[in-house]
Amino acid sequence: MKIDRYFKILNILFILFLIFLLLISFNENFGLHLNRYYPEFYFYDCHHKLPYEKYTECRSQSLWYNYIWIENGLVENLQLILLFFTIILIIFSLIKINLKKFKVFKYFLILKLLGLSFIFFEETSWLQHFLLYETPSVIENINYQKEFNLHNISRIFNEIPKILVLIWCCFGPLSYYFIKNKVDEEIKIILLPSNKIIFISLLLIFLTLPNLIVDKFNLLDWNALHLNYAGNEFLHERHLIFSPLIKEGFNIYQFILVFLSFNYFRFSEFQELIFYYYFHSHTIYLIYQLKIYTNENSNNNI
Repeated sequence: MKIDRYFKILNILFILFLIFLLLISFNENFGLHLNRYYPEFYFYDCHHKLPYEKYTECRSQSLWYNYIWIENGLVENLQLILLFFTIILIIFSLIKINLKKFKVFKYFLILKLLGLSFIFFEETSWLQHFLLYETPSVIENINYQKEFNLHNISRIFNEIPKILVLIWCCFGPLSYYFIKNKVDEEIKIILLPSNKIIFISLLLIFLTLPNLIVDKFNLLDWNALHLNYAGNEFLHERHLIFSPLIKEGFNIYQFILVFLSFNYFRFSEFQELIFYYYFHSHTIYLIYQLKIYTNENSNNNI
C-alpha cells in the first residue's frame, strides 16, 4: 500500500532525526568534559586548553545548536507543523467522509480535533508567537512566561493534559490486544487503525520509562556527576576545575543515569515531538480505515 511506503520512509527520517537530536545534545552537554578527560578518544571543536577568549569565540560559532531547542526553534516548529497538518486532515475527513451512520467515528474525530486544536493554540500562545500581540496584563501577572496561554499559569493545564496524552499514545494501541474481544469493530479501529503505529508507542515507552523511574525515585544528583569540583559547597561556591592535571573523570553511576534518562536536554520537548508524530500517524491510518469501513458497511446496507 502507498500509505505503508509513505510511513516507512517517514519513520526512517523521523528516527534519524531523533538520533540526530540525541547525539548533538549529548555532545553539547558532555563534549567539552569528555574531551578534557579523554582527549585521545573524544574530539571536541572547542578544546579546553584554549585561552578563554578563543574558547568563547569557538563556542559562539556553535550557537546554531540553540536554535534547535529554543522557544519557536526547530523542534517546536516541527511540532506545530505536525499538529497543523493533522488538524487539517481531521477537518477534511469530517467534511468529505459521510459519518452520519457512524457516530462513534464522528464523535471521536470531533473530540480529537478539539483536543489537538487546543494544543496547537496553546503551543503558539493562541497565535501570539505569529501575530506578536501583547499579553493582557491580567494574564501577564499570573503567567510565568508572560505569554497568553494556560499551560504556563498552572500545572493543572500543563501536567494533566500531558499525562493523558502520554497514556493514550503509549497504551492506546496496546490496549487493543486486551479488549479486542469485548468491544465493537469501530472501537478497535480507533484504538489500532494499523499495526504500524505500535512502533511509535513502544518507542515512546522505551524513551519515557527510564526518565520516569529516575525522576520518581529521585536518583539523579547533578552535584555528584563530576568529581572535580572545588569550593565550599555549604556556601554554594562549588565550581568546576578546568585543569588538565585533574583526570578523575565523571561519576560513572550518575553519568549512566543522566544518559539513560535523557536528562541532558529538553526531554519534554523531545517527548512532545513524538506525541504529535503519533497523532499524525494515527490520524492518517484512521482516515484510511474509515474510508474502507464506511464504504463496505454503506454498500452492505443498500
